[in-house]
Amino acid sequence: MNAFVTALQERSPQYLDPTASYSLDETPYTYSIYEPFYRFHDLKRPYEVVPRAAERELPADAPGDQVAEAVYDAPLRKGTRFEPHPAFARDAGCNYLYHDLTAAQAADKLTPFDFPQTDTRELTAHDYV
Repeated sequence: MNAFVTALQERSPQYLDPTASYSLDETPYTYSIYEPFYRFHDLKRPYEVVPRAAERELPADAPGDQVAEAVYDAPLRKGTRFEPHPAFARDAGCNYLYHDLTAAQAADKLTPFDFPQTDTRELTAHDYV
């Protein structure tokens, strides 16, 4: 059995939504669910922002004291894909296989490993929205 074990420093994780999650204890869970656009380089001082799902680095040419709001166009790195999962499985007609299961069809399905077919797809900007 695969298990993720971690010590909680402050409290139990309460949010998995990246817009609401801000606790250090939630980070291992949110990073397992989605790939953030950017991250801080762990060892560089002063801190440096480096791309993860973003294709390129943020521009650093605006003076900080003159910035009221920052809006960035951050293209996604091509080729970032979801892990294979039954939610992406489709039939030959491109219809999702498991999106409309009845309670009876889903009764014996407790984990994603209980489904015979899986698929993947590329990450899109809509996934972040």
